[in-house]
Amino acid sequence: MRNYLFLLLLSLLTAGTLHSQTEVTGSLNGYIYNIIDNMPGRDADDYSSPSQAMLEKWEVILDTMLVWEDYEAAATLAGDIGYELVHLQDGGEAFYILRMKEGSSHYWGTYVIRPPAGDVRKVVIQSPHPRYDLNTGKEGVYVFRKSGVYAFCLAGTHRCNSTYFSPCDGTTTACNSTSQPYRISDMAHNVGSIFELTTEVLARHDPALVFIQLHGFAMRDTDPYVIMSNGTRLTPHPDWLDSLKDALHDADPVLDFRVAHQDPDWNRLIAFTNVQGRYLNGSSDICKADADTVSGRFIHIEQEKSRLREDSIQWEKMVYAVSHAFPLVPLAVEEPPAFLPVTVSPNPFRDHTVITWPDAAGTYDLSLYTVTGREVRYLKDLTSGRVILHRNGLPAGLYFFTISDRKGKSFSGRIVVLVRK
Repeated sequence: MRNYLFLLLLSLLTAGTLHSQTEVTGSLNGYIYNIIDNMPGRDADDYSSPSQAMLEKWEVILDTMLVWEDYEAAATLAGDIGYELVHLQDGGEAFYILRMKEGSSHYWGTYVIRPPAGDVRKVVIQSPHPRYDLNTGKEGVYVFRKSGVYAFCLAGTHRCNSTYFSPCDGTTTACNSTSQPYRISDMAHNVGSIFELTTEVLARHDPALVFIQLHGFAMRDTDPYVIMSNGTRLTPHPDWLDSLKDALHDADPVLDFRVAHQDPDWNRLIAFTNVQGRYLNGSSDICKADADTVSGRFIHIEQEKSRLREDSIQWEKMVYAVSHAFPLVPLAVEEPPAFLPVTVSPNPFRDHTVITWPDAAGTYDLSLYTVTGREVRYLKDLTSGRVILHRNGLPAGLYFFTISDRKGKSFSGRIVVLVRK
């Protein structure tokens, strides 16, 4: 069913101009640092919430990358909503970056993924407040790059960029001297964002992924250097947070800690209203309800500046901790639908395409369907294992087909019809 829904959503995006991924060579860190340095600040109202249609399109883009590994198609789809897919080569490693195109104004964030070419640490680093929690964005990509984790998620603006309030519960003094609701530009406290949806898609893509959010705080006299939470008071099994805490202590024995599920009297900065944490812990309403179960997949880290956030010397401690707490393992990926061994070329097409299947001796019928299930083409008694499918008035969009013989043998596939030049 998921694959059918994927195809259904893809149909919303297939008409338009083809875009290629942008090829870049250089430092991943420097590339992301530049994005952070030019990120919109507070109270400017640059951030705009995506529509439901935009969210659906974004999910298709991610599935096109993660499930199909079709990066050219993902680049085309991203271009239709003001984003671009950048293929960045940094030394011997390659990365895929979804970022806002120049001239666009969505400010939904930047997302970096390692292609599945070897073992990774099943971790996603997230920096939801890169302009408010000093250096956490730069620290985030630095840790991602050096520790070999799978993905990095970076918010697109200062958390106080929008003057509109989030519908989710909780208040903060981050944007005002008096306590107010969170802003919609606060990615850790608003639903219906690209940041939250990316979390959901990645989490579904590999159920073993653990999400580490990097935050910063101003240390009071009674505070430790590090405050950690899994978003609940419950102890998960395995407890990756505890392993990460131990590794951080090994990296810097001066560090002391408070951990929400190990210190029941500690209530400061424990992230129970964090919507990514609520989602990963199975909350019934991630906007309004604390989680009452725990998955162990969410780790929220509040860091004092001087010993952890100051510069790359301090960031190395988090690199050490992530590298020692999480093993390198093969990345589990979803298998796309078994469309092969059918060959469709060209695909996408504008005027006609050739469909070939491996049984030239049999007699087959071909049915072509829209994504709503309406049959729009039916070809009978195909006997050569090959057919030329002419457009003949088909609107631009996505279609899927079945090729079946009289004995129940069948093949299936997908076809994208492009707008005529």
